[in-house]
Amino acid sequence: MTLALLGFSKQLLPRLLRHICLVLLFFNVGLIRWQGTV
Repeated sequence: MTLALLGFSKQLLPRLLRHICLVLLFFNVGLIRWQGTV
């Protein structure tokens, strides 16, 4: 059970981290543009 979970998390974690990085990147760009217009 634990071994299967570990393999699953190893497969899922890079995808999750990439998704979080993309969200943060878009958020930062949006924030900078919003501050530039105000």
